[in-house]
Amino acid sequence: METISAKTDQNREQSYALTSAKDLDPLLERIGDARCVLLGEASQGTHEY
Repeated sequence: METISAKTDQNREQSYALTSAKDLDPLLERIGDARCVLLGEASQGTHEY
């Protein structure tokens, strides 16, 4: 089981500041032509939808 500290470190390594609209390009590329995009805490565990 991953510790909270390890998960926090992983989040820090994978995150970056959004300083312009261009910073959203990687997210938009992952979204592609999806009809629904779920973001946030409430969307965790809903990968099957």
